[in-house]
Amino acid sequence: EQTGETLQKAAYCYQKLGDFAKALETYRKAELYDQNKIWTLKKIALCLRSLKRPAEALEIYQLVEDLEPDNLNTHFAIGYCHTEAGQYQEALKHFFRIEYLSPGNKKVWRPIAWCSFLTGKYDQAKKYYEMLLSDNPDKYDQMNMGHVQWATGNRTEALNYYRQSVKTGGFSEAEFMASFDEDLQHL
Repeated sequence: EQTGETLQKAAYCYQKLGDFAKALETYRKAELYDQNKIWTLKKIALCLRSLKRPAEALEIYQLVEDLEPDNLNTHFAIGYCHTEAGQYQEALKHFFRIEYLSPGNKKVWRPIAWCSFLTGKYDQAKKYYEMLLSDNPDKYDQMNMGHVQWATGNRTEALNYYRQSVKTGGFSEAEFMASFDEDLQHL
């Protein structure tokens, strides 16, 4: 017998197996039972994001936001959906809201820095990348600070950051070049 709970469990299994289309279809059926509604909606949105359908995922996350207006994870998801859809200014609004609701939340610095870079707010991007670089940076932080330097005409400084991302940041040269090629459209 199909119940909301059995459908949710089946959908979760499909999701874990990487069959996001089947998981989405099954979560949609489970949604009709109105059981664990927020959890189901979040899973539907996650499947939509995995299927590269950020605009649809965004609609679902906005429903979740109405039900849980102060949930930071939902705000992150909304920000990432906007980013995936190329709506960087909208993404920034959500990321700054997270920073406001959770001062000192370092997890939000990276998307703020990246979206600032993509919207041409280079001083703001530089500020956030400097904060990241001074506090447990990942290999992309150095490369992305290089992008900011490149975009503002500081080629020598950009090359230094790029060099550091390979030398100490954890990138192999091949990984760096693959990531750089991916970002080239933004330079």
